[in-house]
Amino acid sequence: ATLTTDRCGIPNSAYSFNGSSDYIDIGNALGTNPNQYSQSVWVRTTVSGNAPGGWGWVVLSKRHANDGSDWGTIAISGTAGNASCWYDDAFPNNGGSVSSVTFTAPNIQNLTDGNWHHVVGVRSGPLFTTYVNGVRELESTLTVDRSNGSTANMHVGNHGAWNVFFNGDIDDVRIYNRALNQQDVVQLFNLESCGGGGGGTPNPTSRPPGVVGWKNWQGWGNKPVK
Repeated sequence: ATLTTDRCGIPNSAYSFNGSSDYIDIGNALGTNPNQYSQSVWVRTTVSGNAPGGWGWVVLSKRHANDGSDWGTIAISGTAGNASCWYDDAFPNNGGSVSSVTFTAPNIQNLTDGNWHHVVGVRSGPLFTTYVNGVRELESTLTVDRSNGSTANMHVGNHGAWNVFFNGDIDDVRIYNRALNQQDVVQLFNLESCGGGGGGTPNPTSRPPGVVGWKNWQGWGNKPVK
C-alpha cells in the first residue's frame, strides 16, 4: 500500500491499495469471536462489479483461511457498488452447512463514484448492520449462528481465504469493542466529515467510547504495510 492524500486533502495521510497484493495488518484487538463489535472506515473507489472469483472488494476482514473461521467482513460489491458487513462462511466446528442468513436492504448506496464514503459494520449478537455516511444501509441476521470467529489478525484491504484485495483508497480505521447504535454512527460521521467538524484533525476523545484500535496512518508504529 502507498501513501496518498486523505479525504480532507492532507497529503500522505491515507493509503492507496492496488487491488492485487496490498494490505495492512492492524493486529487482533477484538480477540477471537466477540458477540459485539463495530468497524469504522473511510473508503474511496471507482471499481464497480465484483472482485475476481465473484467476491466483493474487501475493506476489512479477519478471515484468512478456509478452516471454519469467520468474521463480519466489510466489502464493496455488485453492480450497485454497495457496502456490506456479514459472516460470509460461518461453519460449525465439525463442518456442515453455513449459518442461515436473512437480509433487509433499506437504503442501498453506490460507493464507486470516486468520492469518500464512511462505512461502519456493526455486530450485535446475530444482527449485522451496515451504515454508509450515517445511514443504515443493510441488515443481515444469523437465524442459525454457527460462527466460530477468527484468531487471525485484522487486515485492511484483504480477505485471505478469498485471496481478494481492495482496489482504492482507505482512511481512518476505527475498531470498537461494542455495538455502535445509529446515534453513535451519525456522531462519528459528522465529526470525521471534513465539512462537518472533522477538519482532518481527528481527536479520539471526541468520538463514541469503546475504541480498541484507531489507525489514521500517521505514526503507524510497527504494523506491516504491504
